[in-house]
Amino acid sequence: MDIRTVDGRPVVPDHSATAMAWYLIGRNEMQAITNGTYLEYVSEAQIEPGVKLERHYHNNYEFFYVLHGAGIMEIEGEEEPVARGSLVTIGPNQVHSIWSTAPDEAIRLLCVGLSLSEDGLSTYHAAEQQHPVGGE
Repeated sequence: MDIRTVDGRPVVPDHSATAMAWYLIGRNEMQAITNGTYLEYVSEAQIEPGVKLERHYHNNYEFFYVLHGAGIMEIEGEEEPVARGSLVTIGPNQVHSIWSTAPDEAIRLLCVGLSLSEDGLSTYHAAEQQHPVGGE
């Protein structure tokens, strides 16, 4: 699972040193694996406490950047904690979900999708029956 934060990353002078940057994904780092994609969407999403995002998959790259809160990110059955400042990379057709770990606080995300579809049609598939957070 690819989860990154700015912790431990070097500060890089950018734009003729008029800004300081912490690159979560370096320039051109993903060029080879995203060649032929296009920006499909940018959205902000919020998952309320006690709600688990429907487990699903689609034929695009998706990036979640945690703006607020903390939670668990699940990708292909593997679970990892995420918090404000985490950047999660979700590959094409990887089953994934996310939920808040705070009983009274939502988790808020910036979501970016890069489509792999030549016809411009996105494919979204629910993965299976949903279970409540913390239960079977």
